[in-house]
Amino acid sequence: MQRRIRPESVPWDVAAFSRTRSADAPSGDGGCTNWGPPMRELSMHILDLAQNSIVAGATLVEIDVIADTKADTLKISIKDNGKGMSAEFLARVEDPFTTTRTTRRVGLGIPMFAEAAHMCDGDLAVQSKVGQGTTVEATFRLSHIDRAPLGDVA
Repeated sequence: MQRRIRPESVPWDVAAFSRTRSADAPSGDGGCTNWGPPMRELSMHILDLAQNSIVAGATLVEIDVIADTKADTLKISIKDNGKGMSAEFLARVEDPFTTTRTTRRVGLGIPMFAEAAHMCDGDLAVQSKVGQGTTVEATFRLSHIDRAPLGDVA
């Protein structure tokens, strides 16, 4: 499956995803906010990364989801033509305390996606060049018992 998404075609409810407080957020969290639904499905990781692409100024976001039953692999790739990342930032991108946001000092999207892949005998690779965009590619063992369901990607 391959989808090419233009930012202007993203429905408002998807764009508002990160601005809605999750019902699962603990009360009395000391000022920390749990934004959006928990990452129980791989589709939530895809949505998070697509939204990051739009925030980075991408005019084109390509999403590939490829299940290969013979090789027992699931590959998810998100590629954009946004502003890209510097080599220094890219080296720290899997660190949860690395983010470009000013509202919080943590960025859990890529670290959580990497952990989901690693738990399923997979891996995560991020390639980026300033001014050219970013590609995030995660692989999973398709039959792994701990692999989260893909979820709703329609």
